[in-house]
Amino acid sequence: MKKIIFLDQGLAAGGAEKILCTIMASLDKKSYDIHLVLTNHLSSLAHLVPDHVTVHELHKTHTRKSLVSLMKLFRKLKPDLVFSSLSRSTILSVITRLLCSRYKIIGRYPNMPSREISEGVLSGWRLFLNKTLLKRVDKVIAQTDEMK
Repeated sequence: MKKIIFLDQGLAAGGAEKILCTIMASLDKKSYDIHLVLTNHLSSLAHLVPDHVTVHELHKTHTRKSLVSLMKLFRKLKPDLVFSSLSRSTILSVITRLLCSRYKIIGRYPNMPSREISEGVLSGWRLFLNKTLLKRVDKVIAQTDEMK
């Protein structure tokens, strides 16, 4: 049985979070051991998490503060695959893989990086992390051809 971790900040109401719940619900629970790891705590979409999904809440206020807790959890769980639909969580999964475990990473990007750069959302250290670490993601899911 393959172990899959879905990584998110808190499963707050949003499109990326709803997509995580939809994917978790569509996977065969007999074939996959599914875990939802939240860097904060389970939020407004808790009712969409399927019963067969094991939820781990790290209770950290910022994603960057969850690295040590996430490394400990990943060492314990030994995932085969980590899926994230937000760039912060994807970067965190890449750093964790570099430091402690080996697993595949699938990242889904809800926004266009080129637009985030032009609007100043990605600048400084965030731009550096995105350019450097997101290249280490095994598979990237882009919503549109323009995002590729």
